[in-house]
Amino acid sequence: RNVPFTLQEIAELYPSDSEGIPYYLKNGIEYDHPVRQAQIVLHLLNSHSFDSLNTEFINRAKLILDRLTENAHEDENALFLPYPFDFNLHSDENEVMVNPWYSCMAQGQALSAFSKYFEITKDSLYLETAEKIFNSFLKIMQEGNPWISGIDGDNYLWLEEYPDSDQPNKTLNGMIF
Repeated sequence: RNVPFTLQEIAELYPSDSEGIPYYLKNGIEYDHPVRQAQIVLHLLNSHSFDSLNTEFINRAKLILDRLTENAHEDENALFLPYPFDFNLHSDENEVMVNPWYSCMAQGQALSAFSKYFEITKDSLYLETAEKIFNSFLKIMQEGNPWISGIDGDNYLWLEEYPDSDQPNKTLNGMIF
């Protein structure tokens, strides 16, 4: 698409609450969804030329990034963005990611969003947050603590979309993001 998205078009892509924060609707309940929120920030920041800053786009991106930060869990200078709902992996009721759970896909998308926001605004708070999100990738499969990275039996690094100490999933699209 060669024409930038408008705020209205972005709002039509995903439902948002009264503050303008996009949400995920599950069983009639509105939840924060870190991948969805980070992707919308990237839409906002990539849909407009910032030769002259468009404060509407910047302010909406900041609002969403601030919500991601509010919901984050910090563990030894690493920031993890939780999913606040249970999720049946592969629609299987026997494979449940229990809230709060974390995903390299969310971490990677958020790292991109916070880095892009810093690149545009030069607000060092968002660089510091990006650095803490980056640190989450350095936490290798910790029992009882959040993690998104693991080393398999062949000594390969996997960035887990669905981290599970008992059964790593090695989901490729999550690792790529």
